[in-house]
Amino acid sequence: MNSCITRRRADESRDCPTPRRRFQDIDSIVDDYIARYRPSARQEVAYFRSRPDLRSAIRAAALALTKHGDKHEHQWRIPPATLKTWRTALARHLSSIQPCKNFEALMVLAERTAKGIGGIGELTIYDTAHRIGAYLRLAPENVYLHAGTRQGAKALGFKGSWASIPRREFPKALSRLRANEIEDCLCIYKNNLRSIP
Repeated sequence: MNSCITRRRADESRDCPTPRRRFQDIDSIVDDYIARYRPSARQEVAYFRSRPDLRSAIRAAALALTKHGDKHEHQWRIPPATLKTWRTALARHLSSIQPCKNFEALMVLAERTAKGIGGIGELTIYDTAHRIGAYLRLAPENVYLHAGTRQGAKALGFKGSWASIPRREFPKALSRLRANEIEDCLCIYKNNLRSIP
């Protein structure tokens, strides 16, 4: 669940906007992330955490609804009918979602549920699992890779073919961030990370 907050036109990429400034090291990127993006990311988690029940959390998460009632920008290109199909499929698994003990189990369930639903890719699966996880108080312990996040991980020397990377494997400078914040940071600062020695 990424904290990218810039609305994009239809002809623009869904990737997170990369800050147009140079950073001297990873520490300065982390400082910038904490100052500029962490507050909105935490507000988004708080919104899903405050849903009245699991069914409501699944609905808002699968339809990619923000606290303002509009569609989250990561899913803005996905047709409403596809998101409704995604919501219905997840709602059918409510009794399997409720007992999930960790984020990884929730992620596996979301991945299985998405099979056969065209238009639901790895970013939407992760974002939805993260939103539902916020309600269930299940935070990722690993950093999950998808589109922009994969580019950021590659810039740090990781293999882009991995599905996730344990948080402890990242440079010490990123240790001030939770796993979901590292995911966010890798996506937002992917181009900046390429230019750091």
